[in-house]
Amino acid sequence: MLYDSTGRYAAYGAQAGVLAATFVSHFARPVRQPVSTYRPGEMARYAAVVYVGTNYGEPLPKGFLADVRAGARPVLWLGENAYQLTDAAFAARRGCGGP
Repeated sequence: MLYDSTGRYAAYGAQAGVLAATFVSHFARPVRQPVSTYRPGEMARYAAVVYVGTNYGEPLPKGFLADVRAGARPVLWLGENAYQLTDAAFAARRGCGGP
């Protein structure tokens, strides 16, 4: 359970993280942490990942984005910052690039 923790809406991110963790707790024991503390490969330890994006422009760790792109675990992405997933190589592989 990852949430935004910087910028203007940091407190809202932490609160949204608590709410999402409460929901997830009906299915599994959630681990809640700011996305800024994510380390490459970390999601391999879990069955799934939930990211709550409350702060548009949150600087997401490159390791987190790379692990999401790799698709090794299901990711429920709520809210902002999905645009950071689409670099040129990702868009070309998925057939969603520009001209």
